[in-house]
Amino acid sequence: MVIGVPDPRDVSFENPRALVSLQPSVPPKDAVRASDELYHFVMSRMPPHKRLHGGVRIVNEVPRNLAGKLLRRQARKDEAELIKSKMEEEKASKNKSPKETTNPSVSD
Repeated sequence: MVIGVPDPRDVSFENPRALVSLQPSVPPKDAVRASDELYHFVMSRMPPHKRLHGGVRIVNEVPRNLAGKLLRRQARKDEAELIKSKMEEEKASKNKSPKETTNPSVSD
């Protein structure tokens, strides 16, 4: 499923991202290779406005309703929360002061 995810650099812009669910029998090594191949396939054959600038993410399962239809709204919401939490983690790691990163057990 391809959804639009918010661009962290521009609030009014979205990037397409593919959510891919693989069979459980696929080993993790092959899953990474499959996502890379899918990304390169789309980037080489699609026009610029349809390319996966948001990337490809392997998920355990794509959200569906009881009838089996894809829940794009739920997937978009989940991805936006994931991006927001990652940005907060990055911001927190950048904002650590030098005093916090030093070893507190060593006294001056």
